[in-house]
Amino acid sequence: MVDLYFWGGPLAAKRLASICETFNLGLAIHSDRELGIGTAAGLHFFASTPTVSHPYDSHYHHQVEDVITEPFQYKNGCMSLPTKPGLGVELDRKQLQRCADRYRKEGDAVEFFDPFRPGWTPHLPLW
Repeated sequence: MVDLYFWGGPLAAKRLASICETFNLGLAIHSDRELGIGTAAGLHFFASTPTVSHPYDSHYHHQVEDVITEPFQYKNGCMSLPTKPGLGVELDRKQLQRCADRYRKEGDAVEFFDPFRPGWTPHLPLW
């Protein structure tokens, strides 16, 4: 599973797709509850990478708010690829500001905390 954020962006993910193709390995896109901007990037990666062999593992439906003006909708279990320029989404600047303010106030919310090890947070290896 490729995650556009953890793997270093779409170009790095494309390199991984080439490696998977070379070794005849399947490839899927992982989602970590990103907002509409990240979902748009994932949809574009999915549509432009024919070697992706599994459905997009999107968690978009778990989002309770978004920073784009027209949130994605599922139709028959699928989302349509945006057709506007760039990533194809328009930002709701007020909502983006509210989310940025909340992040500055509350910081990261990581669901992988271990209640038996207060203060410990798992991190992915930096390789």
